[in-house]
Amino acid sequence: MKKTILLVLVALILLSGTALAAVYVYKANFTCQVTVETGTPGLSVAPTQYDFGIMAIGDWSQQKMMTVKNIGMEAIVSLYFETDAPDGLGFYAGTPPIMPLLPGQEITFPVSLKADDALPPGSYTIVSKVIGVK
Repeated sequence: MKKTILLVLVALILLSGTALAAVYVYKANFTCQVTVETGTPGLSVAPTQYDFGIMAIGDWSQQKMMTVKNIGMEAIVSLYFETDAPDGLGFYAGTPPIMPLLPGQEITFPVSLKADDALPPGSYTIVSKVIGVK
């Protein structure tokens, strides 16, 4: 049966005058959970846990939404992340729509993961701190 299919395929290629080629690219998978903490007094963040599920190495994750609220008494002029992650795995945030973040205000913005091609397959748990600059 295998020889018959192979001969038919070869005959089709020869008769059509074109060569068929298929390239299969294998991307290893990984999983990742992210815990987000506040690194500045007066900030709250929700949610604090993100599960990005199974991802292909070399790809971006689907975006998830994060809300940061200023529960302090001073304005926050900018936000940034300090992330403890292995080389090749990054946690990124979209630009918050409102700055400064005044006391009582909250902002919601997208966050996502990016895995470089060199990241080994596996299961990862990373911690990221949201830092507010006053």
